[in-house]
Amino acid sequence: GNAESRLAMFLLSLSARQQRRQLPAEELCLPMKRADIGNYLGLTVETISRVLHKFQLDGLIAVQNRNITITDLPALRQVNALQT
Repeated sequence: GNAESRLAMFLLSLSARQQRRQLPAEELCLPMKRADIGNYLGLTVETISRVLHKFQLDGLIAVQNRNITITDLPALRQVNALQT
């Protein structure tokens, strides 16, 4: 998949992990720095930042430091499905 689908999948997997812990699915705290996420997903930090920014502009997420709120879970799932 492309960068958007990879990052969407990553955020959705964090969300699923939250749910398994009986925590809110929409409230995510990034477990690692953007550089580490980039290494994990095979993306550059610039790409991660650009895609997170695009997701914000599209109304999918809200970002505050390492805290990410998923504001449109169905749309994020669609990004993941569309691009793969």
